Amino acid sequence: MYDPQLGRWHKIDPLTEVMRRHSPYSYAFNNPVYFIDIDGMIPWPVPKRWINGGKKFLRGITSGFFRNSSGNKHGGADIAFKGTDYKSVEGAPIRATHDGTVTVSQSNNKSAGNWVTITSKDGTLRTRYLHMKDTPLVSAGDEVKEGQQIGEVGNTGSSEAPHLHYEIQRKVDGKWVKINPFGGDQEKVKKFDAFTGDLKDPQKMLGLPSIADTKEEEQKERPLDNQEERLIIEINNFLDNNNAEDFHNTLWDIIKDFLGGN
Repeated sequence: MYDPQLGRWHKIDPLTEVMRRHSPYSYAFNNPVYFIDIDGMIPWPVPKRWINGGKKFLRGITSGFFRNSSGNKHGGADIAFKGTDYKSVEGAPIRATHDGTVTVSQSNNKSAGNWVTITSKDGTLRTRYLHMKDTPLVSAGDEVKEGQQIGEVGNTGSSEAPHLHYEIQRKVDGKWVKINPFGGDQEKVKKFDAFTGDLKDPQKMLGLPSIADTKEEEQKERPLDNQEERLIIEINNFLDNNNAEDFHNTLWDIIKDFLGGN
């Protein structure tokens, strides 16, 4: 878990290998001001905040598991991004919420528009992502990992405004059944920013090890070598006896000594 007060991780950042750049802010999609994912897991298929053209947009729910107006079963969550004018926008990244195989990747469907289905390897759970902006970034048969981008929020198919229709389905007695994706099984969301909880996490539902847990085990299996251990001891000793400013000024000397004076 990431501790924002200390500015440090208590375990390996689970999003380290998802990001294109090496950064201590991978947990927040390399932008800790606008993208916050404190525990490093990905129950939501889109980030909380998104910036486009210098403008900031906030994630919210436009429809719950049941329609607010009619009460009819909707079967998923409609997620949109809105700015200060409350108009929905396209283009925010959509990411897989669990490991699996792409079993559907289709464009220009009359109802779903551009859409993707990801099915777990054991065949018991799948997620669906509808109304993408352009052709999906993945194809049928592709293996995907939790956090991998698969498309962008759009307004294709039978969509009245830019949004992502997101579903979680379980296989029951050989048939796919839509389950409520909202934590706490909330049925309706009557206001764009009314839902402040989390969606259910398919990765956890499948009982799969999180990226964080996997990396922590890998780290345990590889003991520190003598040079690494000496470097850590040197740094800790210096921190115990000096202030942060002195440490900043001297860190490069410690590293050069560790590297053999090069």
